[in-house]
Amino acid sequence: MTQTDLKKYSLAEVVLFFILLLGVGLAWLSVRSKSDIVFTKPIVVNGLGFGVCLPDSAGWKADSDWKFKDRAFYISSLVGKDQESPSSQVLIEFSVAENNDIDRRLLERAASLRGSLGSIFTISAGGVKTRAAEIFVRSRQATVFCGIADLGMSRTVQIEILDTGGSGQWSRSLMQDVAARLVYKQPQELKTGAEVIASVKKNSATRWLKTQPRESYYFLTYNNNPDSGFLAELYAFKKDQSRYNLHAVNAYFVRDLGGEESFFQADEDLSQWVWASNLLDDRGTRAGRVELYFGSEGSLSIRRDGQAELAYPSPASFSQMLFNAVLENMAATKIPSVIIDLIDSDGRIIPTNVKLVPEKAGFVAQINNLDGSNIKQTLTLDANIKLQSSTITGPRNFKIKPASKDVVLAEFSIWSDYIQSLDRLLDSDTQTPQPNRSRRVVPNGSVI
Repeated sequence: MTQTDLKKYSLAEVVLFFILLLGVGLAWLSVRSKSDIVFTKPIVVNGLGFGVCLPDSAGWKADSDWKFKDRAFYISSLVGKDQESPSSQVLIEFSVAENNDIDRRLLERAASLRGSLGSIFTISAGGVKTRAAEIFVRSRQATVFCGIADLGMSRTVQIEILDTGGSGQWSRSLMQDVAARLVYKQPQELKTGAEVIASVKKNSATRWLKTQPRESYYFLTYNNNPDSGFLAELYAFKKDQSRYNLHAVNAYFVRDLGGEESFFQADEDLSQWVWASNLLDDRGTRAGRVELYFGSEGSLSIRRDGQAELAYPSPASFSQMLFNAVLENMAATKIPSVIIDLIDSDGRIIPTNVKLVPEKAGFVAQINNLDGSNIKQTLTLDANIKLQSSTITGPRNFKIKPASKDVVLAEFSIWSDYIQSLDRLLDSDTQTPQPNRSRRVVPNGSVI
């Protein structure tokens, strides 16, 4: 062996040593990033009393705010370059309309991950009891800890800890740390909202609907373009119906934007109802259909694009189709502010703050969506809760003002036959009435 060979071997050993040292250093940094975790201050869901602290140090990157989709708020923190392939992740879901059968949901989550369920344990802290399970996902070489807490009023929080190739003990410890830092205080306005909705279902909805004119029409101003659309609202109380006594039809269209038509029927105490809606594109063509079925057992079935899903609305939930019945009840009982979960035609359930302020000639209602969309609506109402004007601000801005049917028909003459047909649909006995077989609601070739 020559001196040159000795130098080669020495250099190879030095390189190997530094590679081993680098590996030890990376392992140490990984352990340190998991053990020396600093948490954020509580990141709260605006107006809903819930907050969570997320890992935000030593390689962790936490979201700064919640995102809302359909019926839940989401937020996360992760270790890794992106959310598609994190090495570790904490994901929080705060739902406002979810099943509170916790053990069943843990089993379903394990099945959806194609994993096997390990130990199940309970974490109690700050008045919140979290039921957690260890899930082994062999296909991803990962351990997932899933914890769910029932917060009452259909509110639940779900915590998921993902660690690819890491220690199950560390994931379990992090689950305990996150669960121990949950913050929740049920808003008094939500409790009041549930009481108002119970009263509306008992008698106010029927009382309000019986006082409404059969037909009401409005002009819509979109982004300061006057009379750019119309809104039609029709109501009827069908005493002779064996099942559904309350009928409502709603249709609107905005030039260059599109619109929607909705058909709603409910029994007298609103314990069961059906609601079918068709989206309209900017040419007046039906572009999609959503059907909602609310049953006496309290679940909401949502059918959209050939898919079906279930939601579990809270006692404070209410359909947007009969929303003014809530305002009528608030006016009668002099309740100034509530939080309700407003169900829209797409099946979304949106926590909403409703304030009602008495004025000399009636009331001003202020409606603020609490989903982070910054959509706000101000309604000017007369003493009988009849709409005088409305302004909606947000990503799109609208103004609404009453108009006579004849004036609307003259301005939107191409829609004349369609608008006249709404009155017949109001009296339909079918649970989910179809306006007609054609996808087009105005004649082909018409300029809308």
